Amino acid sequence: MIIDIKWSFPQVTGLELEKLVYNIFTKNTFPRAITVDVQNKTITYVSDVFWKWDDESIKDESKKVKALEIYELLKWFMKKKDSS
Repeated sequence: MIIDIKWSFPQVTGLELEKLVYNIFTKNTFPRAITVDVQNKTITYVSDVFWKWDDESIKDESKKVKALEIYELLKWFMKKKDSS
């Protein structure tokens, strides 16, 4: 996984940026696993596959794979936020 997001953006004169978000996905979580608000340095969305589990979900290997990939993304972003 390679993610290079600049957390500091240059000032743009004559233009006000209202919102800058990235929808991030992995091979198995298209169209999005998490959404990150870059301006506010916050995670604004995490896919339901990460926490909505029932008896059937536990047996679903594809859901486990998706949840693990989301977990790895979240760990990376939390580490990135702590170090910035």
